[in-house]
Amino acid sequence: MRWHPAQRPRWPGNRFLINIDHHTSGRTFANLNWIDSSACAVAELVYQLIGAAGIDITREMATCLYTAMLSDTGSLLLRKYRRSYF
Repeated sequence: MRWHPAQRPRWPGNRFLINIDHHTSGRTFANLNWIDSSACAVAELVYQLIGAAGIDITREMATCLYTAMLSDTGSLLLRKYRRSYF
């Protein structure tokens, strides 16, 4: 994760903005920027975050994560993915 305290943009309602990205071109525009270009999809990073928080994944969450993984990887054809996430 990259923390950029000098880049504290003012968001409506004094919100704290978190940016999660897996692209090498990812920009650091939020209060907290987590950019990991080794991840195949943002869903992989969200999955790690859910696991670190100790949250049980519901069927609906799993469907969203799977859909995001498929769309970011071209149905698992475009980018390297880790078998451990399946």
